[in-house]
Amino acid sequence: MKKFKLVTATAALLLLASHMLTACGSSADAGQSKLDQIKASGQLVLGTSADYPPYEFHVIENGQDTIVGFDIAIAQAVADHLGVELVVKDMDFSGLLPALSTGTVDMVIAGMSPTEERKQNVDFSDIYYQAEIGVLVKKDVLASYNDLASLDGKKIGAQQGSIQEEAALKVADAEVRSMPKVLDLVQELENGNIEALIVEKNVGDQLTGKYADLAVAPFSVPVSGSGSAIAIAKGNDEFVAEVNKVIADLLAKDQVSQFYVEADTLFSNQD
Repeated sequence: MKKFKLVTATAALLLLASHMLTACGSSADAGQSKLDQIKASGQLVLGTSADYPPYEFHVIENGQDTIVGFDIAIAQAVADHLGVELVVKDMDFSGLLPALSTGTVDMVIAGMSPTEERKQNVDFSDIYYQAEIGVLVKKDVLASYNDLASLDGKKIGAQQGSIQEEAALKVADAEVRSMPKVLDLVQELENGNIEALIVEKNVGDQLTGKYADLAVAPFSVPVSGSGSAIAIAKGNDEFVAEVNKVIADLLAKDQVSQFYVEADTLFSNQD
């Protein structure tokens, strides 16, 4: 009986020691910085919404569906700088920051503007690209859209969760239709379900190359927090600093502009 009690006690001590070692290992992992975690995993997981040419969009390469764009080229430069593989996860724009907060992705690049509201929940890199916000309309009614007041009382489309949606909601008496995908909103415009679509002007220019009956109106839409930056979960200053090094290097070498031209050409040449 005593021997049984001794064995049981010894087993219990071994089990306790095992749990303590496991807990110590978990604590060590939990104390690891995001940058160290990325390097240890050998992967940089990017969250994006690949329906926004030339920032990010789908093409078929060697028979495979592939996400490309100048945002993706910037992400690849970050991955190369860190010496890891880039893994791209495509999702709705409105789901990107929640995915970042839960650790599903390591960073977000999606033509995202660092608004004050977003800064409350995530950190941002330096701005890597500055663009104007414009309005896409049917070409046959383009003459009716001369200024921001032209949108009053109209049915306006904008990507859900974007600064364009915020701008649309400020238009007087407008009926705003928000959807996760920009290309779905383009179809809504084509089908007459909305009368105007607020997008970045360069994106609008890309889309008019694919949709001959659409045109970009000759005015800009004022927004807060314009410019595109990379979103990173709060508390990862070391990671943000490394990303900013890459951005500074790319801008100094004018490579962001080169990435843009390459993505623009690739999208324009698609069938």
